[in-house]
Amino acid sequence: MPGQVHVVVIKTAGNQRYIFDSTRRRENVGASHLITRVERDWLDAALGGRGSGRIETDAVEVVTANAGGVTLLVREPDEGRRIIGEITRRALREAPGLDVCGVVGDPFEWGGAKAADAAFAVAREELMHVRTRRPGPEARFPGVPVAERCVSSGLPAERTWRVPGEGAVEPCSAPSRGKLDAYDRAIANLVRDIGVERDELKELVQRLNDDVEWVALVHADGNGMGRVFAGLGAQHEDDSARVYVDALHDFSEAVDECTRAAFRAAVPDGPATILPLVLGGDDLTVVCEGPHALPFAVRYLEEFARRTRDHPHIRREVDTGLGACAGVAITKRAYPFHNAIDLVEELTAEAKKVKKPLGADACALSFHVLYESAVADLDRLRAAATRDGARLTAQPYVVRGDGDWAHGRRWSDLQHRVNVLTERNKDGNLCVSRSRAHELRTGLFLGPAVAEKRFAAIDPSPDLGRDGALFWEDADGELVTGLLDAMNATAFLAGEAAR
Repeated sequence: MPGQVHVVVIKTAGNQRYIFDSTRRRENVGASHLITRVERDWLDAALGGRGSGRIETDAVEVVTANAGGVTLLVREPDEGRRIIGEITRRALREAPGLDVCGVVGDPFEWGGAKAADAAFAVAREELMHVRTRRPGPEARFPGVPVAERCVSSGLPAERTWRVPGEGAVEPCSAPSRGKLDAYDRAIANLVRDIGVERDELKELVQRLNDDVEWVALVHADGNGMGRVFAGLGAQHEDDSARVYVDALHDFSEAVDECTRAAFRAAVPDGPATILPLVLGGDDLTVVCEGPHALPFAVRYLEEFARRTRDHPHIRREVDTGLGACAGVAITKRAYPFHNAIDLVEELTAEAKKVKKPLGADACALSFHVLYESAVADLDRLRAAATRDGARLTAQPYVVRGDGDWAHGRRWSDLQHRVNVLTERNKDGNLCVSRSRAHELRTGLFLGPAVAEKRFAAIDPSPDLGRDGALFWEDADGELVTGLLDAMNATAFLAGEAAR
């Protein structure tokens, strides 16, 4: 038996900001790859290529390794510090600007699950404290002495960079240099991981950077994963530390496996349309053309829920499987991605409100089509879609889950309203003409009374609300309508609503 052992936690932070603080899609792809090197190449190098053993017989055991994070067990604290040092040095050299931090926990006796669970929790908490006590990565790039600014990141330039295919030479910062240098390796890894042809993937990156009108960000993650991991200790408190660590490893690997499998199943057949930038653990962030975003997000949530429900390692810990929620932000191509990622994370948080009325295994999504160029704040956007105490949006929309709260705001309800707005009569004309739709839209912003009158004037009245009314009172007592959501979604469902 190993006697006393230590938990080692190494994790990246601010991943979304690191990926999306550049306006170049090449840099976004390179940044995504650099984050994955923490648990792949850099960890393997720090372990000397010997892989992971079991702490009963080996000096190091890898418990979890995904999503830019690593959890280890070591017998000697110096070995843990050595591994942290090697990984963080590689990050400083090859991924300047990436925030990687690690801690070695206090020793605990290798025996029961209760002590092991407590040691993991204390080490994770200590990591947060250590991270707040040290300067962030921005402090590594002072603007004095004065240097020309990088075109894509705005940081002080370290060198120049020749734009492929253009011949232009631009100033380039150290973080941008690291991301650009990683681009080709990132493409090679994506080809291997998601099975897309290299040239096809590069063409997608170029198209999303230069050509398409509407670009979408889709972000999704699992519901209540922190509580699930914390609950593993309670479920195994009477077991040995080995049983607990194996359960932690198996559950983490299973969630990662389901995330990747759900992504592959949700991607439509044909040419590459979805560019994954975060794919691991229970996290997913992709970039795609606007019309592909909502159908992809729905398919991903359905697949994630189904696969976690069927996976034996997950069902062993959570009977119902796992739920997930997503946010979708659709913007013009030139809109700054570092602003869009803030919006999509707020949308994901809004979608997660379904956990309270429908349970943690529910799946839902919220979306927004951003027509303006100002910095998008979801509270401001939702306040602008409120008139006379009535909400002009029924979001979030429930993809999986049932109950009174979901009535009128299931994904199928939104699809039905889009079908009604796009339906044509036998003469080929829209059943709800564009002029009628415009009148209804402007009526919404004049208040529910005006909107209902305009709706009633349409003969026959289209089924655009619930129980024959445009507005309805939801389970929370709020007056809501789903018409504005349907109008905004119509152009971005890529024919899926009619299926």
